[in-house]
This record gives sequence, structure tokens and C-alpha cells, in this order.
Amino acid sequence: MDSVLLSASTAPHLRAFVAVRIELLSGPIINLIDGSGVVTFPVNGSSVTFTGYDNTFGSLGAANSVAERVADEAPRFSCTLMPPSEQALGTLNDPLQQGSKVYAWWGLYNDDTGTVIGVPELLWNGKLDTVKVSISANAMTAEIDTTSAFDRLFTAEEGQRLNGEWHRSIWPNETGLDYTYDATTDVYWGMEAPAKAAVSYASVQSGGAMNQYR
Repeated sequence: MDSVLLSASTAPHLRAFVAVRIELLSGPIINLIDGSGVVTFPVNGSSVTFTGYDNTFGSLGAANSVAERVADEAPRFSCTLMPPSEQALGTLNDPLQQGSKVYAWWGLYNDDTGTVIGVPELLWNGKLDTVKVSISANAMTAEIDTTSAFDRLFTAEEGQRLNGEWHRSIWPNETGLDYTYDATTDVYWGMEAPAKAAVSYASVQSGGAMNQYR
């Protein structure tokens, strides 16, 4: 964490904020903060302004903490937008938006000076995965679930198979794996793979019988 931000985190009269940036593949970029107001800080080398309300996509209703479970789940982050129109809701829920970059920061804002304290902490850098739409009598929401690059480690059928086509892409004309199909290996995330059982056999001739030791 930035040293200025860290030292100011316990100071009074400062307002904390969460900023979310969604770079939709269709073109629009959404820069929102929780609550109202305006904050500006550098993103990828350029100064970017975040507001509490976007004229097209509405406001940020919620931003959940980054979740990660050891060994069986990649890190995930979700946030909820409150779009003002069906068109905005449809844009967010378009399957072609899957893979859009999503960022989230935590920072501090000085109301007296109107400036951001130090450098906001980047909490999340992932990609849009799914969108869950909820429509009620008085509100429409879009819960955006995102995933990290590590999620691909759990795709057992990708990158872990042994087959002839893959083998020949590295060693042309090799046919040694032509009859091997979908041989996969388990990928353990966040922990060491369990030790494999070792079996040793020894024999002692005693009355013609063979004794096995495990």
C-alpha cells in the first residue's frame, strides 16, 4: 500500500471510497465510486475521473470484497450497478461483453482540499464473467461477477491434455500420442499437491511363499 495512504488511513475527517472501472468491449468505459462526489487519480498512467453517477449506466449499488478460497477456487470480485434504462441493462448483459476488464480500488478523499490522499490501493484487476439481472417494481440492478486470470488454472480440459495434435505442434510427424485421448492432470491452487502413495515390494523366499511389504 502507498505509504501516504497507509499513514492517513487512521486520520480523522477523511472519507473512504471504493472506485470501480469497467472497460466494456463494446467501447464505453464506466468509472464509478460508491456514494456521491467526484474523485480523480491516475490509472495506467492517465488521470481518470470517477463519479457517483454515470448518465448511461447509473450508479454503483454495491461492491463486494475480493473472495478467495484455498485450493478449490480462484479469486473473484463482484459489484452491482443500478442502470437507469433497459438499454443500459441490455448492454451490460450482452454476452459479447464477457472478458471486459474490471478494476477496483480503495482510497481516501480529503473533503477539505478536494483531493485524493496518496495513491489508491488497487484491490482487483480481472475480467467480466457473468451478469445477473434483477428487475423489481422500483429498481433494476445488474450484479456483475468477475474472475481473475487464475481461473483458467481450474479448466482441467485446457492446457493439461496429452493428445497427438498437441504433440505434433511441438514435434512434427510424431505419432506417439495418437491413441491417447484427454489425459488430464489435477491442478492444485494455493497449496501443494498431496503426496502420492509409495508402494515398495520385497520378497523373501520362505517355504516357497512370497511375502509383500507395503
